[in-house]
This record gives sequence, C-alpha cells and structure tokens, in this order.
Amino acid sequence: MIPYKRYATEVIEETIFQTSHLTVAADESTIYRWRKWFFELIDYWLFILQSLLIQLEQNETSTDDLSSRLLPVHKRIGQWFGTACGWLGKIVHPVANHHFWVHTRSAFLSTYP
Repeated sequence: MIPYKRYATEVIEETIFQTSHLTVAADESTIYRWRKWFFELIDYWLFILQSLLIQLEQNETSTDDLSSRLLPVHKRIGQWFGTACGWLGKIVHPVANHHFWVHTRSAFLSTYP
C-alpha cells in the first residue's frame, strides 16, 4: 500500500501533517521522503477520487470541493476523509484498487528478460 513498508500507516500519517513534536522512530531523511512523496501525489489522488465518485454517481453535488485548490491539502482531506487515524488508507485504497497507483519504486524492475 505504502512505498515504505517497514512503517505502519499511522506513523506516516503522523509525519505528513506535523502539528507537534514527532514521536516516530524515523530519521529526518525518511520523513522528508514521505512528505515529498505525499505532496507530489496528493493532487493526482484527489482528482482520481473525484473521477471515481463521478463514475460511481456518488456524492455528485459536492465533487467540486475535492479538487478545489482554494483550501490547503489537509483541509480538503479532512472534509472528505476525516482526520481520525486511517485517513491515508481511505485515500490510497480506492486509487490502488482501480489501478491508478503510480509506482514510485523501480527496484522490482529487472534488466533481464
């Protein structure tokens, strides 16, 4: 689900929108990569989710809010997925399950046929 499999989703959620002193066991470079990964892909994910909502004809009247850049990212996410633990999974699962996940790791690619 997450490109950094050694950490639980809750740990990554805590680091993305840092509101206080972090209590996670991760070095600064890892936290930097998580944040960079998230903020590079969040608009893509939100547009995919908006598209899925329209295709499934759910919540059609409020889909404008999802892609609106007038609000900061954390407020857009909070409106749609809440701020309780598990919000990252609520974003990632539909994107991955509908085959829109962008793989950010190429370690699995082989040069051999």
